[in-house]
Amino acid sequence: MGKPHPTLRDLPPSAQLRYQGKLATHAHHAMRPTDREGHFAPTLCLEVELPLGQRVHAEQFFPAGQEEACKAAAAKLRRGDEIGFTVSLGGLRLIAAGVSDIEVLPPVPDLFEPAAEPHTAAA
Repeated sequence: MGKPHPTLRDLPPSAQLRYQGKLATHAHHAMRPTDREGHFAPTLCLEVELPLGQRVHAEQFFPAGQEEACKAAAAKLRRGDEIGFTVSLGGLRLIAAGVSDIEVLPPVPDLFEPAAEPHTAAA
């Protein structure tokens, strides 16, 4: 029997995913929080329809003070434009609408954390 197919859990958080699709709405700009300390940054916001019909909300942060550049980028991206974008796995957030069969499962070890060293008794 061969190796099982890799899953997202097999990839490091820095792994890059590439998406392409069609803008479902005109792009817009907003000020969005960038951390838990209350910092905000100009953000380019996109609603993208993927080839199989799924919708993705994508955001690109601009450096502080670059709100005009963010607005200019948003003005260039119009509904129906074919676009592509890259996101790191660590920056991906999924929202699944219409789920069913939710169940509580036993804990799964965090595959991104190194395993603890085995404890050995002192001699």
